[in-house]
Order: sequence, then structure tokens, then C-alpha cells
Amino acid sequence: FHKGVKDKENEFKSLWLQRTTVETANDLPNILPWVAVTKTTVRDISPIENGVETMLAKNKELIGLVQHHKKPGTNINPLSMALNGVIDAAVMGGVDNYEKAFFTPQYVETNPDDTPLVLELKRLIVQQVSILEDGLQVHQAQAPENLLPFHEKMENLFVQMQKKAEGIKASL
Repeated sequence: FHKGVKDKENEFKSLWLQRTTVETANDLPNILPWVAVTKTTVRDISPIENGVETMLAKNKELIGLVQHHKKPGTNINPLSMALNGVIDAAVMGGVDNYEKAFFTPQYVETNPDDTPLVLELKRLIVQQVSILEDGLQVHQAQAPENLLPFHEKMENLFVQMQKKAEGIKASL
């Protein structure tokens, strides 16, 4: 859901999540077709918290894929798709949207309590670039010849991403 005015250019700014947690009287799974709920907790996740969680999950996924594809003979397609999805993030705008939403002086001024989360998000972006660099090395070593033009495209886009990450790293 969105709080405040929805920014059509960058939905990351106002996109909140609502996380509902339930506690049950019995452990799950259970042989009964239902279990009594004893407690329900609803927590709003702010846009910056969502960004940090999203980056943590994506970095973890990428690390797993890179490690898995270091083994010779593995199908390179899942790694190719994951790397390309992050490096060429045309669909959702990727890291650029986080920069525009949370790395501005205006955001930090109006949300001073979010400063640790802004720094964590920056740190995760820098970490992701390092993971992607490793992933591209593995991809190049494992990719068949017919994927080399695709790999070169990713390498060229990655150079731009690295430059942005250097600027983010300098602001830490």
C-alpha cells in the first residue's frame, strides 16, 4: 500500500508493506484441518526497510547462485538471468530508484531516524556490486560461446553500475 502521495516515477518512495504474523495454539503442520490463532501482530514495513530487506534477499540469492555455478557443467541459464536482471534492471529501475528515493539530503532531513537504514542500504548496494563482479567472472568462465555477446553486454552495463557504486561507497 502507499502512504502519502504515490510517486508515479518512483513507487519505492511511498510503497509500504504490511507484515502479519500469527501465533497458533498448536504447532504447524498439524493433523487437524484448522488450528486456533492465539495472537495476531500487524507491522508496517517502511519503504526504506523494504529496500534493505529486498537487497539482503537479492544479495543472498546471488551469492548462492554464484557459488552453485562455480561447479563445471552446471546449467548457466539461472545465473545468466539473475545477473542480467540486476545489472540491466530496466523493468523496476533497480538501484537508481533507491538512490532517487532515499539518498537525497531531503529524505535524510525529513527522516533522520532512517539514517542507519540509509547507510545499510548503501552498504548492501556496494556489496552487491562485489557479488556481481564475482558472478560475471564465473559466468564468463562457464558460458558457452553463443552467450559471449550477451556476457559482453552485461559487462558493459556493469561498468556503469560500478561507477555509481563507487560514488555510493564514497558517501559512506
